[in-house]
Amino acid sequence: MQAIPETPHHLAIWLHQNLVDVQPVGDGAWQGCLPEQYDFDLTVTKIDEVSARLSGIHNKATRTLEFHSASVSVYKDLSELIAKNLDKYPDLFTVLDIGYTHNESATQESITNYIAAVDFFQSLRKLADHTSEQDTTLHLINNYNSKIEIYLDYYPKDLKPLKDLHRFNTDYINDSHHEDQKRAIIRIALLDLFKGRQKVAFSEIIKKYNEFITSVRSSYAMYLAEFSFEKIKAEVEKDNLNSTLKLNKTFSEIQNQLLALPVTLVLVSGQMQQANGLILKNLVIWLGSLVFSILMYMLILNQRSAIKSIGEEIELRQEKINTLPGDIKEKFKLGFDNLATRRRSQNRLLTIVIIMLLASFLFSTIVLLWYSYNEMFRTYLAQAKDFTQAIALFFSMTFEKTTNAYQKISLFVTNLF
Repeated sequence: MQAIPETPHHLAIWLHQNLVDVQPVGDGAWQGCLPEQYDFDLTVTKIDEVSARLSGIHNKATRTLEFHSASVSVYKDLSELIAKNLDKYPDLFTVLDIGYTHNESATQESITNYIAAVDFFQSLRKLADHTSEQDTTLHLINNYNSKIEIYLDYYPKDLKPLKDLHRFNTDYINDSHHEDQKRAIIRIALLDLFKGRQKVAFSEIIKKYNEFITSVRSSYAMYLAEFSFEKIKAEVEKDNLNSTLKLNKTFSEIQNQLLALPVTLVLVSGQMQQANGLILKNLVIWLGSLVFSILMYMLILNQRSAIKSIGEEIELRQEKINTLPGDIKEKFKLGFDNLATRRRSQNRLLTIVIIMLLASFLFSTIVLLWYSYNEMFRTYLAQAKDFTQAIALFFSMTFEKTTNAYQKISLFVTNLF
């Protein structure tokens, strides 16, 4: 006597195989007569212990047992399997009429086609803009007037081999590269296949699977041609050239103003007069040098800000390139490295200009003090014992006189207003 299985799934198969005159009794239930070699009470108890949901109504007098095999994924035929598992198949299931148990029997074409159909629907679900009715109705929307509703409905007769479905999922569903564009291409392909339709059964999409796949691949190929490497390269190189010209321009725009630096030095040293203290002419020339220095400094700061803006623009472009596959983005690395070098070079040039500007203003101040307090400087410097002490005395006196001059200028401005 064959032992009764200990798992619900295999127990349901055992009941189908060992009960006599097994017949459907409605609502997915089956009924059969238990052979005499099996103890009726022990069998009923065993069924209840293994799975309460498998067990049904029993009659000891007629030795009939009722059971619900579909509740433990054992189905009479493919139609029952599909009816109860349209969008997801169990990890373990059996189809009795073809003798197939998933992952335990040799693959059969009808089951392969069913599993492919389920996987295909799951792929479309990932692309849906939203779902409804327990995720069995998918809504794909291109715009207000262009949208489609896919409802889950298919039968064994609708199944067919879905060639290259795994590749489709790999290339268009699970690959994050150009994710938004791929989603748009798939949506438009479905809308074109069922133009003018608002509602489509999933079975119709299965029938037009080959047309759908061909349309998606063709559209994506056209998209890639539109954004081919050569075109991207041409656009990036053009933008990089424009950025280089802009960076060069940041310095060339102030070159004319820089020519005024030596003119300022000549004006200060050539136009100031010897005097015993600060006189108006010398002070006006020095104030002109101060104003020029302030305006030049503001102009340089503006150019630094322009370089920063150009740098941010370059970084945004580089971030987009970094989303490309590694072997492609590496081909653009040299161009961006050259731009980074150019940015650093322009910033260094502007720093040198600032130093020159400060040195020019410092020279103007020293000349002003020298002409204004010439005799006093000579007297103090004559007392110096060596060159080092002379330099120290000179700058000490310069600081002192600069402070005094600043106080007098402040007092003069205050009296004016």
